Amino acid sequence: MIYYRLSVLFALMVLTLSCQKESPPSQPQSNILAGTTWQLAHIDAIGGNSISIDQSDTILIQFDDELHLSGNSRGACKNTYFGTFVSSILDSIHIDSVSSTKVGCPKSHYWAYIPLLSKAESYNRTDSELTINCVHGSPRLVFHSVR
Repeated sequence: MIYYRLSVLFALMVLTLSCQKESPPSQPQSNILAGTTWQLAHIDAIGGNSISIDQSDTILIQFDDELHLSGNSRGACKNTYFGTFVSSILDSIHIDSVSSTKVGCPKSHYWAYIPLLSKAESYNRTDSELTINCVHGSPRLVFHSVR
């Protein structure tokens, strides 16, 4: 009789544990950037120096629902790039696996911009502006919304 009660107790315990919901991630994931497109306006370097991006050197970034990003440059440079990203509601962002076409463009800021993407650490977003802050000591990227 005692084995029967222990068996029933064990079965109830297994069922209870298997029916519990998964615990939420320690850092809630959000895709608040999904479906947005941004144009690079300037690169803010350390020490207050800012590199404004001329309209003839258009550099775009787009975030999709599948945690992929893509972009291109138009005007001074004709390259495209793509990669992956993870962002959180706590404004952290990680950009990885960025690959680009390799068209040379000496008058563009494109080649200064591309390596900074992999140094992304956090972001601030309003309806009209996205700022991607890179690791300490690296410039930050400031974008304007593309409608």
